[in-house]
Amino acid sequence: MAKGDRISVGIRNDLGPLMSHEIVAKQNGRSVTSTIENENKVNWLVLQEVTRGGTVIEEIKVQLSDVVMIKTTKKEA
Repeated sequence: MAKGDRISVGIRNDLGPLMSHEIVAKQNGRSVTSTIENENKVNWLVLQEVTRGGTVIEEIKVQLSDVVMIKTTKKEA
């Protein structure tokens, strides 16, 4: 867990170029996570910035069928 860890996601956009979203650990001790959830037969990719205690600071939720790229970057010590 380190400040600067990030997950980027590329999302298909039918109207134009690829859209991208990024979630970044903004302070030391925070982590970024990615999980897949299923709600009403729809799969979602959920990206979160989480504290050591488990509190969600930021969350991005996108339909998994629209995701074309996921990139995880760990900050080097």
